[in-house]
Amino acid sequence: MLEDSFNQAVNEWIEYCKKSEVRFSSSIQSVRDCEPYRKIVSMGSKALPLVRQLYDRDSSSNFELSIIKGHGLLGVVKEIVGGGFQIPGAISGRIREMEEYTKNWLDKHISKPVQILK
Repeated sequence: MLEDSFNQAVNEWIEYCKKSEVRFSSSIQSVRDCEPYRKIVSMGSKALPLVRQLYDRDSSSNFELSIIKGHGLLGVVKEIVGGGFQIPGAISGRIREMEEYTKNWLDKHISKPVQILK
């Protein structure tokens, strides 16, 4: 089942982010350069509703999940959707605003078939 595979990949990603070289890195790429990230991306547009749900999970007591929400999920959405999704330059680099923009974009688009533009 897709949801089980997604949740397993998220749990693996959380474990990966516990590594000190990821946890204390300033590089967004270190968060995304792992097998769990690639597994989620490979699930394609069917994973987007699950990505949206993950944004709503409380990460206040899970630093690694907050890293994933802040730096990883944006990359997942970009890789799945391609050119159909862009963060406006005015909010680029502002984690909270980019997260809100992505959530709103997903809310608007995941009820419709997502056109993959690569």
